[in-house]
Amino acid sequence: MDRLIPQLIPLLFTGLIGLVPLLFIGFFVWMFIRARKKAEERRLMFQQAAQMMGWAFMPVGNFAMIPNIASYYLFTMGNAYSRKIENMMYGTVDGGRAAVFDYTYVTGGGKNSQRHNLTVAYFQSNNLRLPLFSLRPENVFHKMFGAFGYQDIDFANRPEFSKRYLLRGQDEQN
Repeated sequence: MDRLIPQLIPLLFTGLIGLVPLLFIGFFVWMFIRARKKAEERRLMFQQAAQMMGWAFMPVGNFAMIPNIASYYLFTMGNAYSRKIENMMYGTVDGGRAAVFDYTYVTGGGKNSQRHNLTVAYFQSNNLRLPLFSLRPENVFHKMFGAFGYQDIDFANRPEFSKRYLLRGQDEQN
């Protein structure tokens, strides 16, 4: 028995070394399957919401469906080949056109590339007179730059909203 243990140790060590790559590969397979499942759940959520609202749904969106899309700053960001619309639901609201979709684009390249995922709401109406504006979550850098004059429109009667979101526009009064 005493001779058997020293002979088993190299076998156990070899088995453990062989197990590490399998666990590593298994982890990435699990992550891939999980990401696919989450994407499918999101697609179904959008599809069901569109159906409830009486809107149409497209798993892969079409940039041509949004008039003058190139005039929106967001849709000029990143590499042109990486821009993608998914889970697009669209229809009419009070006589105007509306769409909600997931938009993805990539900035940088190689090791420095970064993928940006956003959910966009688009509205177009002749009855709606909105000024040009952008709204996004506010972060520490926005707050720091605010001390140097970086524009952030805040609402005195909605301090929580103003604290969480950066609202920028051409005319703060409108």
